[in-house]
Amino acid sequence: MLITMLLGVTGFLVYGEHYSETRFIMFGCVSFVASNALEGPTMGLLSKVIPKSLAAGVLNAGLLATEAGTFGRVFGDFWLSNAAFLGVGEMLNKTFKPMLISIAVMLAAVLGTWKYLQPSYTLIDDDDDDDTASEEDGEEA
Repeated sequence: MLITMLLGVTGFLVYGEHYSETRFIMFGCVSFVASNALEGPTMGLLSKVIPKSLAAGVLNAGLLATEAGTFGRVFGDFWLSNAAFLGVGEMLNKTFKPMLISIAVMLAAVLGTWKYLQPSYTLIDDDDDDDTASEEDGEEA
């Protein structure tokens, strides 16, 4: 999904004079679907590393996540306003180049730590023949 997101954001960048509405809508849909598909695994991983002490009280993980999202929206609004203020012609490049860089950094981080993100499955022999035999004998008696 990170690669799909990287391709979707790359499609937003203006390379020449011709930029169509179809291109904007198509790459917008790709980026939207990829970012929504990334949210599930990200929240799943985040729920594994949040300490149990943040599950109770007023300053819990839900409030902190909500505040972080609000801060992100405020920062994004300021970024968009600044990009539009500097010129509408370069607005797409000024808004999506930093996103492209951050996605590339995230992709490098995921690929660099991939072996640690994979679950490790150990084979545990729960089927002990002696236990099943004694249970069967106990049921018959």
